[in-house]
Amino acid sequence: FALSSVTFFHNIPGVPDGKDGLNLNACLLARIFDGKIRFWNDSEIVAENGHLKAQLEAVAENDTPIYVARRVHGSSSTSSITKYLHEACPNEWPASKVGSELGAK
Repeated sequence: FALSSVTFFHNIPGVPDGKDGLNLNACLLARIFDGKIRFWNDSEIVAENGHLKAQLEAVAENDTPIYVARRVHGSSSTSSITKYLHEACPNEWPASKVGSELGAK
């Protein structure tokens, strides 16, 4: 058998990594991947990350949208991520999307 992991990461100028960095719950991730949240200063992201409000608003002032880097075709990673999103936030990521591509088109 094989064991693997999937991780999410960001590259936001001025936003630290680690425990003082960005926090995104599964429902926020689902809305980002679905294209429903497009900017880092979205009220839901700021509510989850009040300690980073100034940094997130500074990035958004440049009209820099969130860019989701993803594989074009499905993969085992895509399957794992979509299963996670569905299990953790089924209202945002219904069963019909499990195994589908990530990201709004």
